[in-house]
Amino acid sequence: MTWRNTTRVLLHIGDYPPHGHQFDNPEDDYPDGDPYGLTEEQVLREMRSAEIHYFFGKITEYTDTMIKVFQSIIGEFPVF
Repeated sequence: MTWRNTTRVLLHIGDYPPHGHQFDNPEDDYPDGDPYGLTEEQVLREMRSAEIHYFFGKITEYTDTMIKVFQSIIGEFPVF
């Protein structure tokens, strides 16, 4: 991730979890994760090292497990 500006904010709004069995989505077409090989650990750690401020807009309770998994990787972040 290449960000030029000093203010780095990612506003992620979601109603359903990402791909992968760890997110408790029985209807997932890709239960083994992202078809391109990206992992939440890789992306979130890269965001943290780039000092990107992450915010999540929760629409449904289906993202609760995802939020917990993400927080286990990068710590607490604002959820609204």
